[in-house]
Amino acid sequence: MRGRTIALLTALLVVGTAVASVLASGGSDAAAQASAGSKARVFDREGPYTRMIDVGSRGLRAGDSIFEVHPLLDPETRERVGRSVTHVRIVRTLPKDDFLGTLDCTVELPAGDITFYGVIRLSELEGGTVLPLTGGTGAYVGVEGTVTGQGGELGGKPGAYLAFDIAAK
Repeated sequence: MRGRTIALLTALLVVGTAVASVLASGGSDAAAQASAGSKARVFDREGPYTRMIDVGSRGLRAGDSIFEVHPLLDPETRERVGRSVTHVRIVRTLPKDDFLGTLDCTVELPAGDITFYGVIRLSELEGGTVLPLTGGTGAYVGVEGTVTGQGGELGGKPGAYLAFDIAAK
C-alpha cells in the first residue's frame, strides 16, 4: 500500500509543475498570463524526499502524515522548473487500503509560490481528482484555479500528469 499511496499522492504534487510550465511557455508576466486564463499539462516525478509519520499503531491511520518534496518538470523538455512541498494528513482509513485525507501543498517557483489545499480520497486519485488553488505570493498574488492530477510515467519514471487551469481574481 505504501508504494501505491506515494505514487498517487505524487499526482497532486504535479500542480506546481503546471504553473511552471505556464511560466516557461512564454511571456514574462505570469500574472497577466493567469488573468487571461491558462491551461497546462505537466509531469511530477516521484522523489527524492518522502517521509511517512506513523503516530499510532503500524500502518496508515487517522492522524498519520506524509511529507514530500518533489522536483517539478516540464514534460516537453524534462527540465526542472521548480519544486513542490506537500503534506497529507490521514483523516480516516477506508476498506481496501483506501483513505480520506487533507492535502496542502506549496509550489515554489522563481516568480513566487502557489498554494493549494483540499480533501482527497486515495482511490479517486487513480482516475483523476480536482483540487482548488488557495493563493500565492509574488507574481501569483490573487491567483486562483484548479488542478486535476492523474498517475502516469515520463521516460520510464513514475509520477503524475496534471491538467492545471489557472486564472486571476
